[in-house]
Amino acid sequence: SEMPVHLYKLMDTTPQVRMAPFWKMVATDDEALFWLLKPDYDPRQHVVLQTPEPDVFALPWTRKLQASQEINNEPSNCAQPLQATVSQIEKKNNSMSYQVSSNCAGYLVFSEPYYPGWHVKIDGKPRPILRANYAFSAVLLDAGTHTVVRYYLPDSLLIGIVISVLTAMVLSAAVFTSKNSFS
Repeated sequence: SEMPVHLYKLMDTTPQVRMAPFWKMVATDDEALFWLLKPDYDPRQHVVLQTPEPDVFALPWTRKLQASQEINNEPSNCAQPLQATVSQIEKKNNSMSYQVSSNCAGYLVFSEPYYPGWHVKIDGKPRPILRANYAFSAVLLDAGTHTVVRYYLPDSLLIGIVISVLTAMVLSAAVFTSKNSFS
């Protein structure tokens, strides 16, 4: 074709995973959009956080983890500017792992859509995920060096496996009982 093709590269974008030293906790989507649209909002420094709605198919221990989450609504009390490095260790279809070093506490923001079923472990311990910037996710991270693993394992999958196994057991028992009663 004679039609010209133009390719553009955005040079000043926000990284896919980053630390945010300043945050604002909000209760509703409208409030989140209000803060995101303010002229002084800087996506490289700020994150707007919301507690996610509980998943209908959440297992009891998942609900307990969400209910116990520590939400720090105070701005970072770090006396120096944030210096953080995020290095990707591994990336698979349903999991990613990162090495994160930071001189200040803050929220590690994942610029990927928030969706129930995603989990985060920091140094091997499960941590609750918050909705960030209306559509993404974030997790509170203390100062220091940490290994962060984000993986997808929805509770509905586990519930489906348990129901399938129980159904197979009941059907096997029914077939075994019916064979024995005809003998």
